[in-house]
Amino acid sequence: MTSIVEQPHDSPDVGEATRGEVRIPAETLAAFGGDELRARVFYEKYALRDATGQQM
Repeated sequence: MTSIVEQPHDSPDVGEATRGEVRIPAETLAAFGGDELRARVFYEKYALRDATGQQM
């Protein structure tokens, strides 16, 4: 699985994630000290989601 870090200036419709890619916000990656594995696990499993299932 490939992780892609979103930069704050990216808009949600730019560079759609393809199968197997997870877009990790830069703030989440920074919170985990740049550790992509830990940031991805948190983002995929524990991040707050809205009513449609999208991570917030």
